[in-house]
Amino acid sequence: MFFKNGDGTARDTHLHPSIYKKIRITKKLLKSGIDPVEFRFRGGLDLETFKALQIRWRDQNQKNERFKLKLRLKYGSLKMAPISAGPCRKIDPVIGKKNALVLLTEFLDKKSSTKPEFFEDLLFSRGSNRSMRDYYLEASWNQLDINGDVNDEWFISANKRSEYVDKVPISGHYPKAQKLVEETIIQAKNSGNFDFKPYSKDGNIEILIVVYAGEGMDTKLDINYIRAHQDDLKVPIEVQEGIWAKRYCIFLNFLFWNV
Repeated sequence: MFFKNGDGTARDTHLHPSIYKKIRITKKLLKSGIDPVEFRFRGGLDLETFKALQIRWRDQNQKNERFKLKLRLKYGSLKMAPISAGPCRKIDPVIGKKNALVLLTEFLDKKSSTKPEFFEDLLFSRGSNRSMRDYYLEASWNQLDINGDVNDEWFISANKRSEYVDKVPISGHYPKAQKLVEETIIQAKNSGNFDFKPYSKDGNIEILIVVYAGEGMDTKLDINYIRAHQDDLKVPIEVQEGIWAKRYCIFLNFLFWNV
């Protein structure tokens, strides 16, 4: 599940409820004057992560307030603004058959022991009642069928994991993590093992998922790990004549163990 941003910035995954509990504990520890070194041992977040999350939410609130001001100036009040002007504007339903491309990548200093077949089964199997495909079939009353493919072997990044970590978003984006996505796409393109046509619609890969080895900010509760998110590449990559990779979502390996 992603936060819905209508301003072209990255969409972050919702944080696990346990993180909000740790945030409340951290606030109490700060008020109590406890040494930040002890925060994690007392059930809170480390101070750096806590501050980074506060900055992120402050930026989101400021964007929301700017958007509200824009509506007030144009329509006189929020109540006078039509639904089509806000985040709840009407969108076409997503139905039909979709093909997703899933690319697995590990780091120079962090490998994965998970076999690609695990993701094939978890995402695209039928009848298991636990796959992504089964979920969307059931939730859509069999109107949305998402099938797809996973690369046979894990790609390997050019750098260590820490090189792809954005501790805080830059202008609403994660440029270092996006670099990992770009490298992975280029490796898939250069491998010669993919025909990208089955995954494309209107010249773009419709569903592109990158899974990286190890844990992330969502599980470690630490900003020194990559945050799962969805975004557009700053510069689209032509993976095949007339077919471009632009929109992507990136997840951590261990997130799938909780599905």
